[in-house]
Amino acid sequence: MAQFTNNPLTITANADTEVRAVFIAAPLPPPPQESIQGFYNVVVSTDTPNYGSVALTGLSGSPTRTNSSISGRVELGNNFTIAANSLSGYRFSYWNFYVQRANGEGSFTSRFTDANPFEFSTLDEGATLTFVAVFEPVLLPQPSVAVQQYLVQLLPQPSSRGSVFTEGGTLSGLTVFKQVPADNTISIQATPAQGSRFKHWYNPTTGNVVSTSSTSTIRVTADITLWAVFEEIPPQPSPSPSAQITIQWRSCIDGILRDGTAPFGYREVEYTGAGGGMCWEPITDVTFQPNLATALLFKYQRGSSEYPQPVTVTATNPAYGTSYKVTLKTNPDVIITPSAFTLDPRGSKQFVVNVTPQLLEKLGDGESTLRLDVEVSQV
Repeated sequence: MAQFTNNPLTITANADTEVRAVFIAAPLPPPPQESIQGFYNVVVSTDTPNYGSVALTGLSGSPTRTNSSISGRVELGNNFTIAANSLSGYRFSYWNFYVQRANGEGSFTSRFTDANPFEFSTLDEGATLTFVAVFEPVLLPQPSVAVQQYLVQLLPQPSSRGSVFTEGGTLSGLTVFKQVPADNTISIQATPAQGSRFKHWYNPTTGNVVSTSSTSTIRVTADITLWAVFEEIPPQPSPSPSAQITIQWRSCIDGILRDGTAPFGYREVEYTGAGGGMCWEPITDVTFQPNLATALLFKYQRGSSEYPQPVTVTATNPAYGTSYKVTLKTNPDVIITPSAFTLDPRGSKQFVVNVTPQLLEKLGDGESTLRLDVEVSQV
C-alpha cells in the first residue's frame, strides 16, 4: 500500500481508489504567524503543562506566550534554542517536530531529538517550526517494606563439650547469634569436642527436643534459643585380662604344713625333709583378677630343731600388651622381698617370703597360719 506525506495530495485515478487520511497523536501547531520576509516562525510547546514547561531563546522581538507554549519570529539564518524544564516527579523524554512551509506543505517527525536544550535554524523563509516537548513520569522506587527479623541464639551445653555454628552467624563467647527474616530456614551445626558426643538440639523455652541430628535445618517463625546438648562418651569397658602367679616350692620344708585337711587352693604333699610326714603347698597355678585382692595361706610350725626356710614365689604375666602392678601384704613379722613390683607383658618376677625369728619365737612349739594378700592392678 502506497503512503504519502503530502498534504494536500493530488492523485490521478484510473479506477475506483480508496484514499485514507491517517492522523497521529500530535498537538496541532497554532495558526501560522503572518509571514514576514527574511524571517521564519518558531513555536515551542508541551501537551502536558502539568509535567513541565518550555523555554525559547534567540527570537527577534518579543515572544507570544500561552499556558503551554511560546512562539515568535527568528531572522532567517539565525539560530534559536529551545529547552524543556520538567517538574518534580517527571522528566523530559524527547521533542516531536512539525514543520509547515510557506507553500502549505507540512511534515511531522516523532521523536525528532532528545537533546535538551536544543539549538536549531532553518533557511526556509516563512516556514513555521513547531517543537513539542514530551515529558514522562519518573518511576520512583517503592518504599521497602520492613521484613520482620527474628533472633536465633545457639549455645553448646555444657560449653566444654562442643561448639555450635550457622552460616553468617556472629560468635560471642561460645554463643552464636543471627538475625533471620521471618519464615526463612537456616542450617545449624553442632560439633562435639574430643571425648564427647552430640545428643540433641533442645529448646529451653518450650522444653522440647527439636532434633537429634547434629546438622539440622529449622524454619524461623519467632525469636528462638537452642541448646546443642553434648554428653561425655563413657569409657569403653576394658577386657578383663588376668595375671597368673605360679608358686614354685623348692621343697615342702619351705613351709612346714602338717596336720589337717588342705584348704581350698592347696594340696597335700609328702614332706621330704627329715622325719617325713605330710605337708600342704599351694596349687601351682593361682589366677588373680586385676583390682581384686586374693589371699595365699602359709602355715608355719616351729619344732625343736626345725626352722622354715624362705618361700620363693614366681609371678608371671601371660597377657599380651598389658602390664600389672603386684602388691603383697602380710603380717609385719614377715619379710617379703620385693613387696611390690611391675609385671611386664609376658614377663615374670620372683619374690621371697621369709618368716622372722621374732615370729618363730612367738610361735614357740606351736603352729600358725600366715595370710599373704596379693593385689593385682592394671598399670
